[in-house]
Amino acid sequence: LMENPVPEMLLTTYLAVLSASCMGLIVSALSNNADRAMTVSPFLLVIQMVFAGIIFKLDGAVKAISNLTVSRWAISALGISADLEKMYEPVEEQNELIANLTGETVAVDKSLELFERADGNMLECWLVMLGFCLVCCVISAVVLRRVAKDSR
Repeated sequence: LMENPVPEMLLTTYLAVLSASCMGLIVSALSNNADRAMTVSPFLLVIQMVFAGIIFKLDGAVKAISNLTVSRWAISALGISADLEKMYEPVEEQNELIANLTGETVAVDKSLELFERADGNMLECWLVMLGFCLVCCVISAVVLRRVAKDSR
């Protein structure tokens, strides 16, 4: 991973926008008219925000569903680029100090694993977003091929 996070962030942003555009292709291909596509779009945006894993902690089946959203992978990659994991080091040190002084253990928020700056995490996020683009384009092509036969 690079010392300068700007290229990582630019590539992540580009892949997120590309993935969102490909998702828009599916909506466009499935919709009979522009009004229907515009009606569906806000629902997709809300789903992306809720399942990104930033607003609140996701556990169990909800966490598995979040892995199917572009926003989760984009947020994770941007957090890795910005080194958000490092931001919580003082909190962890404070929790250790409290535990040593009082003997009580303080629960540590494990949502930071989303931003873990390990070797393969950034690459995994980028590959998932590229895979999402590929899947969306294939689905759009299949739907549009059926529409051509259907002659809506």
